[in-house]
Amino acid sequence: MNCRGADAVWWQRLPDCLAEGEPAVLVTVVRVTGSTPREPGATLLVERERVTDTVGGGNLEFEAIASARDLLAGGGQQPLVRYALGPGLRQCCGGAVWLLYERLEADPQQAAAWQARAQALQRGERLLRNWRAGAPVSRWRLLQQGEQRDSLLADGHNPGWQQVVGATAFPLRLFGAGHVGRALARTLVQTEARLQWVDSRPAMQALAPELPLRVCDDPVAAVDDAPPACWFIVMTHSHTLDFELVEAILRRRDAAFCGLIGSSTKAARFRHNLVKQGLSPELVAQLTCPIGIPGIRDKSPAAVAIAVAAQVLLLREASRQMPVPAPRPSFPPVLVPARTS
Repeated sequence: MNCRGADAVWWQRLPDCLAEGEPAVLVTVVRVTGSTPREPGATLLVERERVTDTVGGGNLEFEAIASARDLLAGGGQQPLVRYALGPGLRQCCGGAVWLLYERLEADPQQAAAWQARAQALQRGERLLRNWRAGAPVSRWRLLQQGEQRDSLLADGHNPGWQQVVGATAFPLRLFGAGHVGRALARTLVQTEARLQWVDSRPAMQALAPELPLRVCDDPVAAVDDAPPACWFIVMTHSHTLDFELVEAILRRRDAAFCGLIGSSTKAARFRHNLVKQGLSPELVAQLTCPIGIPGIRDKSPAAVAIAVAAQVLLLREASRQMPVPAPRPSFPPVLVPARTS
């Protein structure tokens, strides 16, 4: 059995894994050159019979899982390994990836520590991870408010890895638990969005019991208590409620995105009425309606959800500041050939 936790990220699964008494191995991309399937910081959690998250798939991931399970079985394993993504690994990316292997022992103290860290990440806080050559595992701590750190720290004689985990998460509030809302919520929880999903109808929770739905008699209250620079998507069962939500979002003047499901006709009517309510044309112009990347004609809930999620991720990527380039690390060139069996 090799069950992949497709709907989770590694830090969501790790506390439960350790609490169940199972050791695990974190496999992390710490450096890349050339064309590679994942970026530095991508992490895979490997257990004896389960893996969660991904370092890119293909034969690279096959090798990583096999090496991690050797480590779980008591075998030896270099902590830092360079893989060339060429013919030897039966991949044609052409780049190279350095993977860091860390075995985490299962005990109640570690399980509790990781439960607290996962809760912090879920709240939108950030963790600082630091590994130095010779250390068995990374050290972790909460990143203090206002503290700025680069994600990579290295020198030629004593290679190391520093990562800010959770730095790219962003708050998003989705209003509406109809067919499209449910499809979009299921898509967004697999991204870096810190999703809060809101509806005024308690019965809707039963339609998606695996997702946390905030049932709110007055959904506008969920606009008022949202954090600054929040992303908002409105798709409720009521045009009247849609309008109230959009007006409240725009009046905040600090939304990162205000998206409304609907046609061009609905968009024109809403914009006209928002101006009549006293909002400036410049503020009203911040409303995005219709939503979703152009060119997708399919109106099924799944297709609309994919189009909207893609639009959010594109805009999010464009809005992020480019990180300051870190010094290029000089890691030892430990090269492992592909397995033959």
